[in-house]
Amino acid sequence: MTSLPDDFQINYDGEIAAFWQQQVAQLPRGARILDVCTGNGAVALLLAQASAAAGTGSSITAIDAAEIRPDLIKRRFPQLATLIKRIRFIGARRFETLAVTPASLDLITSQYGIEYCEPAPAARKCFELLKPGGRLALICHAPDSAMIETMQTELAGYRRIDETGLIELFRGRFSGTLNATVFRDRLSQLRDQLSASGPLAQLPLLQYAIALIGRALLISDRQLELERSAAMQAVEQLLDGRERLRQMLEVNQRLHDSDDWSEVFVEAGLRRLDRGALRYRGTHPVGTWYRFERPATEG
Repeated sequence: MTSLPDDFQINYDGEIAAFWQQQVAQLPRGARILDVCTGNGAVALLLAQASAAAGTGSSITAIDAAEIRPDLIKRRFPQLATLIKRIRFIGARRFETLAVTPASLDLITSQYGIEYCEPAPAARKCFELLKPGGRLALICHAPDSAMIETMQTELAGYRRIDETGLIELFRGRFSGTLNATVFRDRLSQLRDQLSASGPLAQLPLLQYAIALIGRALLISDRQLELERSAAMQAVEQLLDGRERLRQMLEVNQRLHDSDDWSEVFVEAGLRRLDRGALRYRGTHPVGTWYRFERPATEG
């Protein structure tokens, strides 16, 4: 559910959850909320929880450019099922193209998400959808955040996998350029190499790769052929994860290189209220928070 799974048992808590609770506490009854780039709905769920606790009856919509699978979230965390019912999820839709009645939202939120949109169109969309007096609240990546440290460590894991040639090995086997004996010999060598990667070997990413190799070595050649689709899907997931990580690090570099990337929201017509550094448990830097408002009177 979160970007730091070692720190949170289910969803974000502590200072992060408190920030979103504060945003909901300032809303009128029946407020309309949109969570942008929701991912798997972590912040939307926090908003639903805060609204339920306060009895404000907020209407919550969550949108993401990727498919959203609330059914999988309920399966993994059945205790969240009631909150999930409070949220309208819109998957496979870019925020900039969302068709919602202009000036109809009381609050737009995003955590580690809106910075991946095209900045100017996303800022204009926020202005368009917010009511006069409506607010935009963001938690965004910062160069010194714990997420960046996590991503850099994960990048080292992907580089280690690339060095072994694991992905090319599976592709060679299923394309017919490698026979079964050579494939298994090299797989065994790769498992030893990854297992001997020092601290990196404990990364969930490398553990996933080692488990993939172990499964391929355990079953027969015939069974491996029958599981070709699942095996290649597992390999493609490694490639997808690496690409996602690359994009995330590129965005963070862009934020790092910008004097103030959030100025784009002011240029779109919003008024900046405040901003600050967010620390989890008082020690871990987890990003920068921003709050903007569409002026009640314009011009």
